[in-house]
Formats: sequence, structure tokens, C-alpha cells
Amino acid sequence: MPDVASDTYYTAAVNWAVAKGYITGYAATGTFGPDDSLTAEMLCVILCRIQNGTGNVQLLRTAITDGGSVSDWARNGCAWALQNGVLSGYDNGDGTRSLHPGETIYRARAASVLVNASESNVLTPKGSPADGPDLSGLQVGHHVLFGSYEQDNNLANGTEPIEWRVLDVADGKALLVSEYGLDSQMYNFPHTSVTWETCTLRPWLNDTFFNAAFSATDQARIATTVVANDDNPDHGTPGGNDTQDKVFCLSIAEASRYFADNVDRVCAPTAYVAGQRKVLVESGACRWWLRSPGYNEYNPSFAGAFAAGVDVNGSVSDGHAVAFYYAVRPAMWVNL
Repeated sequence: MPDVASDTYYTAAVNWAVAKGYITGYAATGTFGPDDSLTAEMLCVILCRIQNGTGNVQLLRTAITDGGSVSDWARNGCAWALQNGVLSGYDNGDGTRSLHPGETIYRARAASVLVNASESNVLTPKGSPADGPDLSGLQVGHHVLFGSYEQDNNLANGTEPIEWRVLDVADGKALLVSEYGLDSQMYNFPHTSVTWETCTLRPWLNDTFFNAAFSATDQARIATTVVANDDNPDHGTPGGNDTQDKVFCLSIAEASRYFADNVDRVCAPTAYVAGQRKVLVESGACRWWLRSPGYNEYNPSFAGAFAAGVDVNGSVSDGHAVAFYYAVRPAMWVNL
């Protein structure tokens, strides 16, 4: 959505709600209106969409006195809410009830609606929280929330859901990559010849990040992947042995295959990454690591080695010094 910044605490949630079709924003302007008030009919529509519900619109004529004031786009949602006892309306004192569909839904009324929905069993999820998120039906290009990690740079309010982009779906699994740069790390320390197998970024992803970002239930959904570590396609720098990883960085080949162009590869850092002040941020974008080797194993004059990465303009580069800080966009295959 053009009016939703890429680095707010609610960005991932908005993108998820839009991708799911639960909140579509304003059709006339193509905007989301993140600061706009929520009305009663809007909330009814959101809850109805979550359940893919259908309501008897005749109830808007027979059950309430102000059914004619319900917006056309909200008629099914409001009818569904009335039909299922989610929203009963106001007692007019003469035996009739009114809905007040355009009224701002304040916290008290919203809480009442959610309690009604829960007691009516119309918002029963596909699985309990212990089952983890529902990943069924994912397709290439979808966005999904899975796991959590510090992103808004406010440690006091806990971690935020991680937004992932679906790059591929095959054999009952989906390849995900984080939509944003989630942390700033070196590819390897110290400056020395290294491959993906031996770099320090690999255990950070498969241990530190893996355990920080995912619950035990989430971890069980993440597949162990045989990761191919090809030589540098232009310079022949050895890629080393293939590895088995839960979480990894994309390769040069994957970054070229799964993104449409340079613009599609441009990565924004989270507020947490920007706040670390280790990664250079230009025009809201940052460099991010790939796992492939760079153009040179070791350069004595620079006292360092190089790995591949993506520049701020989205172009793939193989000249990133391994002991410099760049953003990390974790990737992984998850079982659907």
C-alpha cells in the first residue's frame, strides 16, 4: 500500500492482512488509511472475510431499523455479523434495534464484538496457537507472517511478526525469504578465505537466529535443506562443499532467478537494523548478503576475502568484503 511506510511496527501486519484479503483498503484511491478510524461495518466485514462468511442480507431489513444505511460493500458482512450474533445492535427502547454501521468502533464496542464472536464460535481458527500459523495454500508471490524477531527497535514491547515472501513452491514445501533486512552481520570474521560452509554467518543463522525467531512448533515446520554451494559463475571462485541448513542466505543464482529485476531485489532494513548503525542505509535501502563466494578468495593487499551480496540499487555484486556488516535476509524451506 503506497501510504504504509516500510519500517513501521504495523507494516508486516498490514501487508499480511492485505495479502490475505481481510482488509483491502480504499478501492478509489488504492490506499490503506492506517490512521483512519474503524467503523462498525468495517469490523463486521473484516471478521466476515476472515471466516469467508455469507450473511442473509434480508436481516438488514427485518432485524434492524437502520439497515438501509449500511454501505453496499458492507451488506454481506453486517448481515453475517447479525446472523451469527457477532453484532446485535443498540436497543431503541421500543422493541426495535439499530446497528449504527458508520459509527466509530471504540475499544469497548470492539471488545464486545470479539467476545460475541468467540462465544458464537464463528472465529475458531484452523488450528490452535500451538499448531503454528496456517501455511496451506501458499503460492509464489504471497506474503506470510511466520516467527517473530525484534524489528521496531523498541525492545520494551517484545518482538514483531516476521514477514516473508514466497519465492517458490514445490514438493509440499515453500521457499521463503524475509521481506526486510532483519539483522546486520558480517559474512565472516576475521578477514580470511572462507566458504558458506565455514563462514560465521551460517551458524549465526542456524543457531542464534533460528532459536530467537522461532518457537519449537515453528522450528518443526522448517525443513532441513541440502544447500548447493556453486562456484562463482563469473570468476570461478570455489563455493566449497554443499551443506545442510535450516536457514541460509540465497545464492547468486537464486537471487537472479527468484526476483524480477534490480528493483525487486531492493531491500529495506527494519528500524532495528537501521538503529544498529552498522549497515549503510541509502534512500531507505541497504545491502544484503548472498551465500555465494565473491570474485576473489583472498586479496593480500586488502587483507580480506569477498562474498556475494545485493547492493542498495538491487544489483547483484560479488565484491563484498566478508568482515563488513551487511543486512541479512534469511531464507528457508518450510513444510506446508
